[in-house]
Amino acid sequence: MKNLFFPIIVALAVIGCSDNVPSVQDPHNIVISGTPMTQQAFLEKYCAGKTQHETCIKVYRAMIADSTKSKSGVVRF
Repeated sequence: MKNLFFPIIVALAVIGCSDNVPSVQDPHNIVISGTPMTQQAFLEKYCAGKTQHETCIKVYRAMIADSTKSKSGVVRF
């Protein structure tokens, strides 16, 4: 029984550490499995509680940058 304890703990740790956040090529135009998704929807679905994840940070920064642009391309302040 003791011989199985350590491998089981390691397996559970590896499974628990998977982040399930898909990679994003363009954080301004998110497409997951061929389906377009808004930045807000991506953050809500995949990044809840994962504020330090690289992809989540990239999408969040893109969303903030996009929100400061006007439709004419002039930056709003």
